[in-house]
Amino acid sequence: MKADPDGEHVLRAEYERCHPDDTFEALKRRAAFSKEDRRLLEDWRAAIRARMAARAKG
Repeated sequence: MKADPDGEHVLRAEYERCHPDDTFEALKRRAAFSKEDRRLLEDWRAAIRARMAARAKG
């Protein structure tokens, strides 16, 4: 399995769990054109990075 330093697999699963009528891929496509979706994607990435850092810290 390929390394996933940004936790995108976790991000995808969590986003799609919280947004059952949407997909992570659709959000990434919309983020290219919508500043609201771009910010939403940035927020999700920051949250997952923070979670991963907290787990690594122990």
